Amino acid sequence: MRPLIVLALVSSVFHIGTSAPFEKRAQCASQLSLAASIANRLMSHWYNPLLGSFNSGSLWTDANTIEDAHNLMLAAGTDTYAILDFSKIGIEGAMASTIIWEIQVDGSNDDTLWLVLTMWKIADYLQARGRDASGYLKSASELYDLVAAQWDTTNCGGGVWWSTAKTYKNAITNELFLYTSANGYLRTGQASYLENARKEWAWLNQTGMRNNKGLYNDGLDFNTCANNGQTEWTHNQGVVASGLAALSVATGDKSLLDVAKGILMKHLQYYLDMANDPVRTAKYAPIIAAQASGVLHYGKNATNDIGSVWYAPNAGGSIWQPEASASGLAAIVAAAKDYLAFSGIYFSLPRYRLPSTKYKVIFRKVLVMGGTGGVAYKESAQSCILLDTAFNLKHVEAIQLKLTFGSRLRGDIQAEGAT
Repeated sequence: MRPLIVLALVSSVFHIGTSAPFEKRAQCASQLSLAASIANRLMSHWYNPLLGSFNSGSLWTDANTIEDAHNLMLAAGTDTYAILDFSKIGIEGAMASTIIWEIQVDGSNDDTLWLVLTMWKIADYLQARGRDASGYLKSASELYDLVAAQWDTTNCGGGVWWSTAKTYKNAITNELFLYTSANGYLRTGQASYLENARKEWAWLNQTGMRNNKGLYNDGLDFNTCANNGQTEWTHNQGVVASGLAALSVATGDKSLLDVAKGILMKHLQYYLDMANDPVRTAKYAPIIAAQASGVLHYGKNATNDIGSVWYAPNAGGSIWQPEASASGLAAIVAAAKDYLAFSGIYFSLPRYRLPSTKYKVIFRKVLVMGGTGGVAYKESAQSCILLDTAFNLKHVEAIQLKLTFGSRLRGDIQAEGAT
């Protein structure tokens, strides 16, 4: 009997039962290459080295973009965007002056906490290369302390203010305070960080900012302390996941990992990195792949700019700004990092129809089957081959992959409707 070559898809496609451990995957080189092309365009088209900032950007979006670039360099082991250490934010980070930071953030507490994350990511990058990161770590501490001083119990029973004007308590500022507090404890071991993380989550969890859909609205009504019903920003759903994962690690309470819902791609990556749980990574792999596919097929133009519309072909509604490119970059880096390999697989395979062949489906392993007994398998070269690349699936009408485990297990996978 001729051996049958079968490609095992993402774990969510199969109902898998195995006692063998999952193994953390290596970085996916093809995705990192795509991320680099986006970052290169982001730097060449939007970054102004004379001003040390991104054209059309703002303080918090520049902070996130610089964080994304360093996240990519850490993932890829490169130094391509190290010039950003000499950006306005990078230089001020190295100087570590509380007075300069107070002027720069101008009372905006959420901007301040985004900068904390940027300082830590630059420090991680420098330390990974054996370089001094003390200025950035000091800046992170200074920035964090500015917001920690804004904790208030006189309005709505707790939480930090959105700004020093003390007129609003919102989700993202408090979620960022949760994340930086828990992460700060893991980084420093200082008890005050953990104390702040615990009291922040105890307060945030009972505010009602999370609605009946499981999503966080913008914030609280100042007078009634009720959910104000305003926008369910994507970053509100992602940052809380990072915060709860960090708090789970800090406290050993794994139930916190089940609380957060929603995605912001970078913070979904941070959530999965911190949780370090292959079952959770497998659960979110299709979401990560779908977002990355949306960036590639719908968001990216021929010059590697990323628009604001990822979910459908651009019909003129995309906004082309550095913020959109940075978000697309975060999605691709997350896709490069969060994949799994299997060892010792035994699974039952139901009939499964892929929702769209435009989605990138990641191959896990090449299985070589022969006879009616056992299954032999071998790793593919990268273990992250993309379905539409491997089979040019966008240009065929249908493809069927069929596998037979002797007389014991049967099933097939079919993807139809490709265009």
